[in-house]
Amino acid sequence: MIHIVGFFMAIFIAATSGLGLTWLAVNLGHGFDQVRVGSWSTSPKAGTLESDPYSKAVIARSGEIPMSAGEGLALRSDRDDGGAPLTGRCTYVVKGSLPPARLWTLTAYDDAGAFRDNPAHRYSFTSSEIVRDADGSFEITVSPEVKAGNWLPVDREQSLVLVIRLYDTPASSSVSQLGTQMIPKIERKACL
Repeated sequence: MIHIVGFFMAIFIAATSGLGLTWLAVNLGHGFDQVRVGSWSTSPKAGTLESDPYSKAVIARSGEIPMSAGEGLALRSDRDDGGAPLTGRCTYVVKGSLPPARLWTLTAYDDAGAFRDNPAHRYSFTSSEIVRDADGSFEITVSPEVKAGNWLPVDREQSLVLVIRLYDTPASSSVSQLGTQMIPKIERKACL
């Protein structure tokens, strides 16, 4: 009798541990092929046949349609360059330059991947509508308060995720060679 109870206890512990670790991997990550560049991360194999099972599970759970390598590259950040989580209560400056691309966008989302509601009803910037410096670099202020220049409004909710999508870019084939000088920085300025 003790052997049977021990056997079922071992199965219960193994199943609970396996399911719990799988849940954590799917809900807290983006798979094992994630590449970090500064405060940004990308999964270049997401949506391809080479993607790992956890990446496929994350995509299936979120309903996201990933960009293939031929379409471009998506960079995601939920932290500033200091490592602090992004929040709608703070003002951030996204500044720098990006690798060559036919078009790029910077969009603000919440943790669930939904647009961040704001009074201006502006959810993103595109490369064709921003004001640039003479050297081609840019500065976009992400803030709940109105700012001059390139301003991306967000509400004061606690979570914030920024996503840059580079369309038709050669960088999608050489993600590991992206340097921090080619990716914009996210600097936190002030918090409410």
